[in-house]
Amino acid sequence: MTHDQAVDEFIHKSREIMANETHKCPECGAQLKVKHKTTVTIEQPKTNGKEKRDPGELMNIEQFLAEWRKNPRQDMVIIAEFADTLRKIRGWSGHTTVGEWRVFTRRNLKAANDLLPTWNTEDGKRKIGLVIEKIKANGYLKDFRLSTIVSELEKV
Repeated sequence: MTHDQAVDEFIHKSREIMANETHKCPECGAQLKVKHKTTVTIEQPKTNGKEKRDPGELMNIEQFLAEWRKNPRQDMVIIAEFADTLRKIRGWSGHTTVGEWRVFTRRNLKAANDLLPTWNTEDGKRKIGLVIEKIKANGYLKDFRLSTIVSELEKV
């Protein structure tokens, strides 16, 4: 039975359908809005085209880096590069789920936006590299964040 046949059967079985009532399709669960006793329009749920991922879904650092590095937003690319820097400097294995990576991204988003003007120049990228080397050499910052790089850049 096709979807249209299921809708027609539903309408013919329900003799008490009034105009402008809303019902669920017995076949797919989509909303059916009855305009007249014989005319039905199917209203699909509104989405922005992106499917939300389950926060409990597993995601390792390699998957995170692959997704975020190809993101058109430069602040997301900066966050991915920061995660890669943490992995290289401290042997950080990253987070294990999509939800944990979302928290990591939100935590570093403001600092990444602050770094955008510096990031978009070759001299700026060199300065960021120098700041990271300075942090690495000092060793006193065991758990540094992206905001640490921003504050150290202001001193340079």
